[in-house]
Amino acid sequence: MIDSRGEPLAGVTVRNCSFRRFARHGVLIHWGLANDRKLARYPEREERWRRAPQDILLENLRVEQNAVMGIVIDDYVQRVTMARVSVIDNPGWGLYWDHDSRGHLLIHSEVCRNGHGSAFGKPGLSIDASSDNRVIDTAFEDNGRSAIELYRNCWEFAATNPRSVPREEGANRNQILGNRFIDEKVGVWIASRQSQDVSRMQCGRPAYHEGRYVEDEARDNVVARNRFERLRGRGIVVEDDANSVIGNRFEHGEGAISVGTPIRARVLHRPVVGTLLRDNQADDGVDPQPGPQD
Repeated sequence: MIDSRGEPLAGVTVRNCSFRRFARHGVLIHWGLANDRKLARYPEREERWRRAPQDILLENLRVEQNAVMGIVIDDYVQRVTMARVSVIDNPGWGLYWDHDSRGHLLIHSEVCRNGHGSAFGKPGLSIDASSDNRVIDTAFEDNGRSAIELYRNCWEFAATNPRSVPREEGANRNQILGNRFIDEKVGVWIASRQSQDVSRMQCGRPAYHEGRYVEDEARDNVVARNRFERLRGRGIVVEDDANSVIGNRFEHGEGAISVGTPIRARVLHRPVVGTLLRDNQADDGVDPQPGPQD
């Protein structure tokens, strides 16, 4: 565990280590003060960023079979580089990047068989209201619900958990470049909670339909030059505006890319707009680029 304890902390390196069968998470980088206390003591977000860990290097790590998650980068942490890390067989999220963290890099790594410890499954990597991150040259294989999900947490359990705080922005301006996705139900899911029933999460953000659906936010993200193999569902799902899907390659083109969010479009009359689709191809010659939204 790396904990800044509310004082500036930078330049920590963890190299050539294994983290296996820990009681909760393999690696946790955070500022351990409760979220509501951070907001009360330091109302300016810049000050909260200043007091969280930053410029951390995790290199050549193996993180496997921990009781909950593999690598957790908590709120306000900045610029964590994860190079040549193997995150394998964790029953919850493989990696979780929490709200208001930013500037992380995952590169030359593998994220495999995480998220199989619950009925609905968890992603290999969750980018929860975390922005300006990059995922490059990493292999994702057989993770529970999906490989990568980008979303804005709906302020879960706002009324019952005093430590729950609202997210100040979405999962925006992330880049997912040159990765391999193998044997996944969904490869990359942008705004993954847009059409999800979140009523059980008791969200603090207002629902727009039947008390079950809350608007998600994941914009200005780029998914480019990735390879998708042996998919069990969609390669790329886009459910928010102003994202780019460029130069990706699929084994099979039919249904490989989905653009649209049916509930928001029907109820609020706001289909997904501003998606840039270009130069995506499939080995079987079928055009993977979707037709008009329903």
